[in-house]
Amino acid sequence: MATTVEIEIIGVAITYQKGTNWHILFPLDDAGCHKVNFKSKKDGEAASGITPLRTSETIEIEITPKNGATSTTGANDEFNNQVYNLTSTTRPRTHSKIRKKDDADGKYVRMILPNANFSVRYAITNFKVPQLTEEVEIGLPQPPQTIPLPLAHSVRATITLKTDAQVKFSAKKDGRPFDFITDKNSSYTLTFNNDCEDPKNRENDMKLYYRVIEEFKVRADGTEERVGRKFLIGDTNPSTAKLDKEEFFEITKDPPDSRSFAEGNTCLVSQVTEKDSIAKLP
Repeated sequence: MATTVEIEIIGVAITYQKGTNWHILFPLDDAGCHKVNFKSKKDGEAASGITPLRTSETIEIEITPKNGATSTTGANDEFNNQVYNLTSTTRPRTHSKIRKKDDADGKYVRMILPNANFSVRYAITNFKVPQLTEEVEIGLPQPPQTIPLPLAHSVRATITLKTDAQVKFSAKKDGRPFDFITDKNSSYTLTFNNDCEDPKNRENDMKLYYRVIEEFKVRADGTEERVGRKFLIGDTNPSTAKLDKEEFFEITKDPPDSRSFAEGNTCLVSQVTEKDSIAKLP
């Protein structure tokens, strides 16, 4: 049987493929509720405790030896079609181009993943999602747009390893070094989650995207101009941004462990596919 490492991405996250690697940005909030929490589970054993990695700037997943994976970087059709796209040109239309904000440093944790193939972990399939609304600084917003279903909530990346190969990464826990490595020839599930489960948090979680990114356009002279708009599922009113937990449909057999999307705010993973935008991201 092949040895696999499944990496679950839960919460508010921006995914994009850059070169031969996947990159994931986890936005952080000032209150410290949206932080990157890590846990691991080796097949046949109980899951580890939760390790907060908020102070990490970059979490780079490595395969040792470097040629120790048989999987290649990519994603399946479900991921491509069901993950909310921040740079979509088809309905629902979102940003034409985005870039990292000048003041974004320190407001996100970046993960780099090699040889990983993405798929959908959980998706919403059987109820009406609140419409996608637009906030603009100048002018009139677009009319609300319907979100097509299924809509991915969380995703997983699978790395398939050769005999004796391992997955490892280094990060920071409370400002101190934190190192993790899998055992040889053992399969694992590694979970990285920046969901905030505090019931007092009533902010629309999609606003976290805009702590890190902003839309821009290219003028005729080649210079760039910021475009002040945001897209949110629902709006800033918690009563219209909530989703009913009874209407949450799971793709896999495991129970959902990200309550704030099912019971509260719209907390979900997104993707970026527009090439100029990817070039402007970390």
